[in-house]
Amino acid sequence: MWARSITPGVDSLDVDAAERIREGRALIAAQLQRLDPFTFWTLPWNRAADFVVVGATGAFLIAMIPALGTLDVRGGRLEVDGTTVKGGRRLRSEARQVRDTLSRATVPVQVQPVFCLTHAIVGAPRSDRGVRAVHVSDLARDIADRPLVLPQLRAQRAARELGIGVGGDERQISADEP
Repeated sequence: MWARSITPGVDSLDVDAAERIREGRALIAAQLQRLDPFTFWTLPWNRAADFVVVGATGAFLIAMIPALGTLDVRGGRLEVDGTTVKGGRRLRSEARQVRDTLSRATVPVQVQPVFCLTHAIVGAPRSDRGVRAVHVSDLARDIADRPLVLPQLRAQRAARELGIGVGGDERQISADEP
């Protein structure tokens, strides 16, 4: 049986997709607010990913997947109820671009692409072809519990290079920001 494709952020077969997208962005933003504000900085991204996070445990591009169902790996591909999750190649490419930007700013760090499933059953976080798949409820913990790879000043430098404000109220994010 051939699987339909899910484009990150859009499921054209579901009339409630727009509401799940709005709700999913809010859920991700709320989870990212749980990260230590002196160690992690976040910005809405609106490219292949929806958010970028830089902090002591590295850099992360987070793409929302608002699909309904259960995540599984079949034939080496992530699927939600038999529907292939698309966008991994584009997300990995963008992660390389961000990594190159940070390297030019003398902050060499790997950028982890992440699919954040907001409405599907995921189970334990897993990786497929370099893209991490995480349920929204596990997102902050999955980012914060990694090994420390950047000292605070380097993480701040990386955040500034990506256009993230690192002081006071600038740290606050909103799901509605462009």
